[in-house]
This record gives sequence, C-alpha cells and structure tokens, in this order.
Amino acid sequence: MVTVTDKAKEKVKNLIQDSGLDSSYFLRVSVKGGGCSGLSYY
Repeated sequence: MVTVTDKAKEKVKNLIQDSGLDSSYFLRVSVKGGGCSGLSYY
C-alpha cells in the first residue's frame, strides 16, 4: 500500500492542470531495490 499526503495529492493535481492533461492520465510509481533504505522510488 502507498500512502500519499494531502500536499502531494494537491501537487499532482496542479501538475496535471498546468500541463493541460485530462483525467485519463495517471501517476505511475515504481519501487526498486537499492538505496540506503533498501528501496528506491521512481
């Protein structure tokens, strides 16, 4: 499960609006092994 803060949600909404994208676009996040904590988010 991924938790997204309200601030992050608003940032994504603003990026979508500023780019002129419609609601058919979405945010993709991937997690790979590596980094200091053992995971890296892309």
